[in-house]
Amino acid sequence: KTLENYTADNSTNEQALNFMKRILRDYLNFETGNVSLSGPPGIGKSHLSIGLAKALNEQSKECENPKSVIFISTSALFNKIEESFNGRGDFTENYAVDLLSKVDFLFLDDLGKESSMSANLKEANEWRQRVLFKILDNRQTTFFNTNLSSNDIKKIYNQALADRIFKGASKHIYKFPESMESRRY
Repeated sequence: KTLENYTADNSTNEQALNFMKRILRDYLNFETGNVSLSGPPGIGKSHLSIGLAKALNEQSKECENPKSVIFISTSALFNKIEESFNGRGDFTENYAVDLLSKVDFLFLDDLGKESSMSANLKEANEWRQRVLFKILDNRQTTFFNTNLSSNDIKKIYNQALADRIFKGASKHIYKFPESMESRRY
């Protein structure tokens, strides 16, 4: 998945692709602040985010200013940490916080899915919020994609964490219309 092979088959998808190309240009030129891509499931948010992550990784090397990039779903992040409980894995909470706090460009895919897979909103558990807070508190730039609206994010996360999710993002938010249908069908 790349920005080049993303199918912009309507004006909304074309606007989203152009938004990501602008983000690529700006962040290669040392822009900071978080980036948020939100909208219904299956409309291409992950494709665009993976494409942006790859482009940032490749083009920062070409500019002789290589940047580290990590793309991970929030659900997978917490699954990997939980595997370390009782000595079953090396991806401990401390390791995750240290690694993800230091990477130049962190992409968190499907923010909110670590809270609940149900259609009903429920507050993320305190441990998960605490881990996300520790990661984001040390960062200037994090890229999020989510099915949640900004109001939903404020409902499932405490105020301090929600504040860090939106830190510096005012010019870096793209919202797909809620009426968009999944491209997976």
